[in-house]
Amino acid sequence: MLIKNLRYIVTMDSQRRVIRDGAIFIEGNRILDVGRNGGLSRKYSREEIIDGSGMVAIPGLIQAHTHSPMTLMRGYADDLPLMDWLQKKIWPLEAKLKPNDIYYGSLLANLEMISFGVTTFSDMYPHPEEILKAVRKSGLRAVISPAIFEEVDKNSNVKNAKKFLRNESDKIKIALGPHSPYACTKEELLEVRDISEETGAIVHIHASETQEEVRQIKEKYGMRPIEFLDSIGLLTERTLLAHSVWVSDKEINLIHKRGAKVAHCPISNTKLASGIAPIEKLKGVVSLGSDGPSSNNNLDIFEEIKAVALLHKVHNLNPTLISAQQALEMATINGARALGLEEEIGSIETGKRADVVLVDFRKPHLTPLYNPVSHLVYACNGEDVDTVVVDGKILMRHRKFSLDSKGIMKKVERIKEDLLRRVN
Repeated sequence: MLIKNLRYIVTMDSQRRVIRDGAIFIEGNRILDVGRNGGLSRKYSREEIIDGSGMVAIPGLIQAHTHSPMTLMRGYADDLPLMDWLQKKIWPLEAKLKPNDIYYGSLLANLEMISFGVTTFSDMYPHPEEILKAVRKSGLRAVISPAIFEEVDKNSNVKNAKKFLRNESDKIKIALGPHSPYACTKEELLEVRDISEETGAIVHIHASETQEEVRQIKEKYGMRPIEFLDSIGLLTERTLLAHSVWVSDKEINLIHKRGAKVAHCPISNTKLASGIAPIEKLKGVVSLGSDGPSSNNNLDIFEEIKAVALLHKVHNLNPTLISAQQALEMATINGARALGLEEEIGSIETGKRADVVLVDFRKPHLTPLYNPVSHLVYACNGEDVDTVVVDGKILMRHRKFSLDSKGIMKKVERIKEDLLRRVN
């Protein structure tokens, strides 16, 4: 497959090259060649052609933290503090979900993420087998973390999470998903630590999302959440910390020292008024997530990219913080690093997996064009995505999906009505 006539390629490689009038040659599921259009068009003239005229090619965007089946609860409960929202609204509804509901909720999320240029996502939820089934159907790349949270689902335990690790495959990575230090016991977290050390699995955990969480953990263990995780050996280079809003300078240093990664969710944290994570202080890997689509309320990573570039500027009254380049890195190569996949995805360069997104710049709000990186961060939105390629396969072309989008949406509407009856 030759993608030619590209207006620009924003590679996100180690040199952060931006190639004007570019082309990308894909063989199988790998990128074989990247360069100027003229040379590659002559070299690969007999291959399948995608005309990228007017398009800017970027690496597939990476969603580092979400709960995909929560599309089923989009708009069900808004404008509440996090713990009220969870305990009074979301968890009671989740308790009524059936496995097939979770499959279709996740499939809808896959469809939505494809439409916004996401090619890899990191998920945490009960019934991971349904999420796995949806990912296999959609063709996306994923890191699936079976939730460890027995309060919501008795099957969401350490034993079953360990068993689920056997489902890892070429495109699907399995992690461990202890919900949080407040929702899991110390014994469960120690078991997770041991399994991670034994298998090398990533530990995907909510941490320091709210002030109340910090208060609870200090009261229970005599230390803050990140300090507690470190004290039990669960803060390592394999740890992915979702949120990390209320972290002290000491904890920031611990995150950096241990090589842990952070999934920053600026819009969800803003909507729930949880706070603003001090990512401008973090020296390590910061990636981006939307959180669940019931606390955001969509999965558009372009919105997160813009939010992260704006939020920290105004919060610190410093317009130089979080440049456009840094914001885009969080959704591409940093996302890959956070998931342990930086050798495979996160940039457009020879040898990497063919996860490529074409963004249509032939629009009034993207004209004129001085700097494609600036437009990608400050002017684009998910609806500007035209074509999505994952592992060398086209999942969306000219905004037409390989999935049955209308059928999936109709099914989810029916599930919603049935779910409302179940909760009276």
